[in-house]
Parts: sequence; C-alpha cells; structure tokens
Amino acid sequence: METFALLKKYAANGDGFVRMTEEDLNRLRNVLVEMLADFHRLCEDNHLTYLLTGGSALGAQRDGQIIPWDDDIDVLMPRADYEKLAELVEQTYPEKYWVQNLHTCDRFDLNFAKLRKYGTAYVELYEPAPDKAGICIDVYPLDAAPDNRLARVFHGLVDEALYLAASCVRMHQKKDRLLTYIKDERLSGIIRFKCFLGKLLLSRKDPRSWYLRCEKWAGRLRRHNTGYLAVSSGRKHYFGEMYKRERILPPRPIAFAGGMYYAAKDNDYLLRILYGDDYMTPHKEGQKESHALLALSFETKRSSTNE
Repeated sequence: METFALLKKYAANGDGFVRMTEEDLNRLRNVLVEMLADFHRLCEDNHLTYLLTGGSALGAQRDGQIIPWDDDIDVLMPRADYEKLAELVEQTYPEKYWVQNLHTCDRFDLNFAKLRKYGTAYVELYEPAPDKAGICIDVYPLDAAPDNRLARVFHGLVDEALYLAASCVRMHQKKDRLLTYIKDERLSGIIRFKCFLGKLLLSRKDPRSWYLRCEKWAGRLRRHNTGYLAVSSGRKHYFGEMYKRERILPPRPIAFAGGMYYAAKDNDYLLRILYGDDYMTPHKEGQKESHALLALSFETKRSSTNE
C-alpha cells in the first residue's frame, strides 16, 4: 500500500494519466454519493455495521463534505459483515452494483473489496482486471486482534510479512504495465526490487495463494470479540491501523455529503491514528494525492463479473 501511495503522488504530475476536469470531479462525486446512499441503505436494512475511514472520515469530521481534492470513498466493515456484503449486493442491486473481491473475480488481487457500479469505468494503473473496473467504493475488512500484547505482536509480524509478500507478487504480475507509465527513477527502482522478490515468491506458488493466505490470517479471529481491531489491508497496515475496539465500535451517525452516515464512535481518535494530531490542518497543494487513473467513463458496456 505504501508503494501505491507513492504511485498516487507520482500520478499528480506524471504523463499518461487521466487529468480530471472540475466537471469530471463533480460528476464522479455525485455518483459516489449516490453509491454511498445505496450502500448505507443496504447496511441498515440488513443490520450490517460500517464506518467511514480515510479521507471520507476526514471530510466528515472537517466540514461534513468530501474533501475538495478527494475522488473516492472509503469504509470499514467488521470481517463478519464484510463477508456477507457481496451476496447481499447481488440480491439487492443485481443490475446496478457488484462487489469485486478475491471470491467474485478470479483476477482480483487485493485484500479489500470494491463496490463497483455497472456501466462505468474507473481504471487505475494497478487494476488487475481493467475491463471490470467501474467507479467504486473501497470496503476494508476490520479484523479482531489478540488482547495479549505478545500474541498481538506475533500476529502482526506474520500479517505484515504475508502482506509484503503479496505486494511483491502483485507488483511482479503488473511489472510491464507499471514500468511503461512510471518514469521516476526512485519509484521505478522500488517497483523493480519488489518485482524481483515477487518473482522469487512465485517460483512454487500460484499468485492467488498469497492473497488468500493474507485473508485467512488477517481474519483468523473473526469469531472473537477482542479489545483490539486492525486493518491489515489499509495503507498503514496492521500496526499502523490498530485501534481499541471501545473507541471504534459501535459507530455513531455523522453528517456527510448531504446525508447521515456512520463514523467511528470516536472519529477524532481514528483520524489521529491515520493522519496525526494535526489532521484538521489542510495539506498544501504539493502534498495532495491523485489516483493513478488511466480511464474514466460514466457510461460503458457492462461485462460479466466472475472472470
């Protein structure tokens, strides 16, 4: 995820990436808000728990709106509810949305899910299945972590090692596409090194086995009501996104983008962990990120999902 963060920063000035106009950005945000409203309704109707995270939680805390330069929405879901989402979306919105995850798309290689809107395109540089990449909400599983400190550290070290291995494998699978667009010497050097490690890790294993091992390990305490929660697939990983359960759940209502949604029980606590104590201070122009976007369309031909 840290390499992806560097890709976002590079995309702000790199060649070959989509530069959204203000009209594009406003239109994209309108679609995302519509998707979030539908997602919220589905969760309410089926008693699923979720909360805003990342830039979405930040925007809600600052002024109740999407951050001016933000072009996505991020949510967390406890693992048990996260695992129910794909089937419920298929039942509730069969013609409008689908959930892309390791089990609904054979080419998917991320350890979080994307709620995709049919008939749209939002293709990022590292998409594993560009032909299926519609406008999306990112849904991250929120997992229980051990109460015992030593067990928590051990669990985290294994978790971090598995996610690093999966990241290298993922990078190797997309090496040619990445290096076609990335001209920055430092970033391409990181990509080449990770690709080298990925090639070694793939010598005896199918790529998907690494992603599935990450999922299995991260969710191994799904039935335990421990005092700690972690987001292994988040940009700061297991140790960087470790929370006390009592500060996160149950979520509370918060005004956001013209509606009422859910944020962490203590949203300030979550945001301080994610962004530091000065999170309310807006970033300077040069610090803002852009997605490494190759294609954006609000009307495309629909394709089947499980390929």
